[in-house]
Amino acid sequence: MGILVIDDDTTIAELICAVVEDAGYACATCHAARDLPSGPFDVVITDLLETAPYSRAAAARWLGKLAERYPGTPVVVVTAHAGAARDREALSAWRVIMKPFEIEQLLDAIRQLPAR
Repeated sequence: MGILVIDDDTTIAELICAVVEDAGYACATCHAARDLPSGPFDVVITDLLETAPYSRAAAARWLGKLAERYPGTPVVVVTAHAGAARDREALSAWRVIMKPFEIEQLLDAIRQLPAR
């Protein structure tokens, strides 16, 4: 399974990637929206880039951009934006996980991905 981790905090992206690699998954990182790599990926794990200050519309635009770039790929949002927790039903993401988070939450989200 190939996983793409997108976070503007390099340390967070590399930590998440190390954790998923330790769990047996292949992983790539990206730190800026302008540098999105080519796919395909089985899942995208992302912070809500391009959403400062947070708004539901900005989050929807970011997730829409990912849906265009990686059609049909489930997205797991990992963010500290409190509004994302409130908006989780309205966002087109497979899961929304709030920072700080437990590693097991993230691995459970990956393990429970719908079959494609």
